[in-house]
Amino acid sequence: MQQVSLNRHKVIIIALIILAAVAIRCYNINGALFDFNPLRQAVGAAVARNYTQDPGAAFLLPQADNEGASPGYFMFELPMLPYVVSLLIRAFGAHNWVFRLPSIILFALSAIYFFKLCSTLVDFRTSAVALILYCVAPVSILMSRVIQIESFLLLSLFMSIYYLLRWFESEKISHLLVCTVALTVLVLLKITNLYIFLFIAVLFFIYKKVRLIPYFVLPTIFVLAVNFWWWGIYCPGIRAAFPTAYTYVGGEAFFGPKYLLKRFVELSFSREYWALIARQTFRIIFSPVISILFLAGVLVNRDKKLLAVLSAWLFAVFVFIFATPGASSQDYYKIHFLPAGVIFAAVGCLYIFDKLAHRWQKKTVMALLWFAVLANVIIIVFPIIKYKPVFEYQQVLGKRVQDLTQKDDLILTSFGPDAMLLYYCDRKGWSQYLPVKNDNIALLEQRRKEGAGYFVCGNLDELDSDPGFKEYLIRNYTLIDEGVRQNGEPEKGSLDRFVWTLSGKIDHPAAKGVRGKLERKSLGYVIFDLREKH
Repeated sequence: MQQVSLNRHKVIIIALIILAAVAIRCYNINGALFDFNPLRQAVGAAVARNYTQDPGAAFLLPQADNEGASPGYFMFELPMLPYVVSLLIRAFGAHNWVFRLPSIILFALSAIYFFKLCSTLVDFRTSAVALILYCVAPVSILMSRVIQIESFLLLSLFMSIYYLLRWFESEKISHLLVCTVALTVLVLLKITNLYIFLFIAVLFFIYKKVRLIPYFVLPTIFVLAVNFWWWGIYCPGIRAAFPTAYTYVGGEAFFGPKYLLKRFVELSFSREYWALIARQTFRIIFSPVISILFLAGVLVNRDKKLLAVLSAWLFAVFVFIFATPGASSQDYYKIHFLPAGVIFAAVGCLYIFDKLAHRWQKKTVMALLWFAVLANVIIIVFPIIKYKPVFEYQQVLGKRVQDLTQKDDLILTSFGPDAMLLYYCDRKGWSQYLPVKNDNIALLEQRRKEGAGYFVCGNLDELDSDPGFKEYLIRNYTLIDEGVRQNGEPEKGSLDRFVWTLSGKIDHPAAKGVRGKLERKSLGYVIFDLREKH
């Protein structure tokens, strides 16, 4: 009876940790979309809405909005998440919370399986601390409330490793089947996740289960066969039939060996690339405080088996980062370091705790430590998950574009941040980033020939970056609407207002940066009619 009560007590603790983590992710859940990694989210949101608006659309033909009048098939990861979001949109409407909710639910499930996986490696106390760190790490919060597949990816990853270890223990075919399905989904979500097979191969030796390798051959063949069809046959076929800007880069196939090899040579042996990886990992993945605990855990861990498992996991991720530099330079790709990293961090945290002799010392140090962890995370995360005002402004501008245009009008927008505008105005079209194009005028005229009827820029600073282009627009086309730059204080009584006021009392560049991000801001806009020249 006592053991049953103890188990129930543990379940309650874990449930409270996960529920608290879910509550954190629900903050500003209906705020403006695209608060982190906005362009990728805008594509996912457009795919989800296009499923909704065209009930007859094929599940395996996800359509984005930023390829003009063409279907804009976005043939990358299997579009399971956008499709689920589309079902919720049909049921509840296209509210911003609808787009975020599936990722939050998937995060909760991933947290459950992360704890289950930890429990096969370490004791309950270490597993609970690792779970807390997993829940509060900056990248965990940021990527579990966006329209991307990282929460789904981590759930599949944890399930595949957990059921593999269960299979090692029981050798039940059911565990092997679940592991196989999870691995199949994991690689369908991102082909780069094939790196996990390197980790799995090492696990057979760490757990002394080499004799089971022949039984794992058939599941491996199944995973590779399904993914070869999707990544090697089906997706390339659709991209070849309906080329998009994602199909070719500089005239070379985006997934072509020549392009990938070129990026590998350029980045993988670059000091700047690895400096970027280090900065992203120790700041946005772990946060500085969790990073210190991680390094402490690596140094003080005395469990040889745990050290072997976590080191193999981190090494496999390192190989993945090294082999795919083009993708891995994006900050969220380092999320694969997080699971093994926070387990090491939990070991380091408890080592510090156990070294303290007196109860008051333990309470004081742990309170200070958790305060530092949470303060670190809040400083990094809050200015991001509290909507960037420019994205809220994009919603307003999108409504204005809707009022001035017809449903079948094609819109040309500037790229930063107006790639999201195509979603907000519910129109198809193109986007171009004015500061980096060599000849914006030629591109504008090319888009006009392809059917662009309007040019919209929601960032006057960007428009000013090319004075010749701006002058060409004014001289040749009709300006039908414009908005001036505006700035304002956060709403009184809001959390934003409190942080804004507090940061104003701190004489530090970082505080000034936070204060600026929390201010209500408009970068101004212009809308030009491109259908006829003056």
